[in-house]
This record gives sequence, structure tokens and C-alpha cells, in this order.
Amino acid sequence: ASSSIVPMAKDSDWIWEALALGEESLLKNAEVDFFDWNGTHEKYGTPLIALVVGKAAGQEVYDFATGTPEKLQERLNLMELAIKKGASP
Repeated sequence: ASSSIVPMAKDSDWIWEALALGEESLLKNAEVDFFDWNGTHEKYGTPLIALVVGKAAGQEVYDFATGTPEKLQERLNLMELAIKKGASP
């Protein structure tokens, strides 16, 4: 039986993690053209939601509401990159 829902390839998990952590330097220089910018992930949702909601890692929380002004700017830059790649909420 064929399903209309195709899960994201496991080799893209590092992209989801980088989006959630707001790792601009990693993503802007990486080969990410294969990534489905409108895909969904069982843990992170969509790429834009991953950027907004972020991730908790131990005692640290990485999202739009916490961090330095520099980290906020990195998230905004990543959001621009994602939208240019075709991401949609």
C-alpha cells in the first residue's frame, strides 16, 4: 500500500537539529539543496517551526525567546535562508 506521507530521510536529521539550535554558520555553508524545506519531522514539525520553537538541551533552551541578540539575529538569518529555499509554515 502506498502512503502519501513520505518521512524525511534520516540523513537530514542533522539539518533539523541545526535549525532547532539556530546554527547559522553550519547551515549557510553546508550542502542543503537536497533537503525538503516544506517537509515535516516527527519531533520538530516544519523547518520554520523548528527555528521558532527551538530545542531544549539539558539546562539550556535554544529558541527565539532566549539567548543573546547575536543568536536571535542568527535565527532571523536562518529564517530568511529557509524561506529563500522555499520553506513555508
